[in-house]
Amino acid sequence: MTLSFVTRWRDELPATYTTLSPTPLNNARLIWHNAELANTLGIPSVTV
Repeated sequence: MTLSFVTRWRDELPATYTTLSPTPLNNARLIWHNAELANTLGIPSVTV
């Protein structure tokens, strides 16, 4: 699966954007699953 985003606002307003590295979470858990959206994105149920 590949997701692409258009970031014109970032390119046109650089002062509104800061690059950050992701921070892993301790004890992360799934609190909601949108099965319809997952199906639309092609994410198999076994992945969730």
